[in-house]
Amino acid sequence: MWRQGQRWWLDDNEPRDMKLLRMAQAEQFRRVGGGVWDEVGADLAERLVYDRLSMLEGEMIAPMSGNFSVEQMRYWLGGSIEGAAKIDDGAWIRAAEGLKRAGWESITVNGRRRWRLMRERMEELCQMLEISREPKKSLSLIAAE
Repeated sequence: MWRQGQRWWLDDNEPRDMKLLRMAQAEQFRRVGGGVWDEVGADLAERLVYDRLSMLEGEMIAPMSGNFSVEQMRYWLGGSIEGAAKIDDGAWIRAAEGLKRAGWESITVNGRRRWRLMRERMEELCQMLEISREPKKSLSLIAAE
């Protein structure tokens, strides 16, 4: 095939290869150098970008701010599935490390631990998945409206 001059590779500068390259990048990110929690964290990030994550009761404000409680993250990591094992503290430590490697960060807001997908990772996923996302409004802007 290559002797006949047919192109058998993907080209970074070829517009028709761009979508396939983005898909390959997403898969590579999920599979390289990590464990099961890295993959779960990457899957959560993708589902967040697609708006396919259900919220715990009382977590209504989280989607607007992009910050999620530890309880919400544990729910997404296993508790939301019927019959799934609950994540104990030992597993949570490993899960938290996997989340960080998958582009999540842990922050403190008003003295409480919260999780959010890093902006760079969110932008990267939106570009790879060809999803347009409007930036989240701050609570003060929402209250002012």
